[in-house]
Amino acid sequence: MKKIKVIFIDTAQLFRRGFTLYLNAIDTIEVVHDFSTVDELNDCNLNEIDLILFDTCADEDYFALSKIQKENPNISTLLLSSESRIFENFLFASTNNVNAFLTKDAAPEMVIETVQNLVFENASDILFPADIRERLFGEAYLRDSFFTAKELNILGLLGKGKSTQETAQILNNSKRTVETHRRRMIERIGCRNIIPVIMYALENKYIRIGTQESLG
Repeated sequence: MKKIKVIFIDTAQLFRRGFTLYLNAIDTIEVVHDFSTVDELNDCNLNEIDLILFDTCADEDYFALSKIQKENPNISTLLLSSESRIFENFLFASTNNVNAFLTKDAAPEMVIETVQNLVFENASDILFPADIRERLFGEAYLRDSFFTAKELNILGLLGKGKSTQETAQILNNSKRTVETHRRRMIERIGCRNIIPVIMYALENKYIRIGTQESLG
């Protein structure tokens, strides 16, 4: 069986190097490169790469990763998210054709299984752990909501202090689309800016993302 050629991107050097050693101990996997930033992919030959395993350190990474995905559709992508960026990464993965999303507290065996399924089985039903949506959103996300799913995504990002442009980039939408949704939510609540809308969503458990401190 051929080895899966992997590029691993993570700013945390100790984690990256340690998990690279773990991956290389698996007979079916070879980490060809381990990088600290997405920018390092620009100088890399991706022709023989099967999978990119990555975390992000800034919203600017999303544009570069989206471009790489479009130019290299045969390369699978697995976003292994840190807890500090789990909300942004989850929304990016959901709206930008990332093949699989796991968090860094996932069992190493699950990461290995996901990598192998993506490359060998072309699996399409392993995108997200079942508990991720419940961890990031309130119970109202799973039932009839005062807000649409897209509105909840936008509210969560704005509540974390993202600008309209940054929110549009993460959600793979235009800035105008985000501005339209924002205006409609403000009008629906009957207020002058987005802050009371976010507070309403938090208080009524439409979103649960730990953003209260971002609103201060």
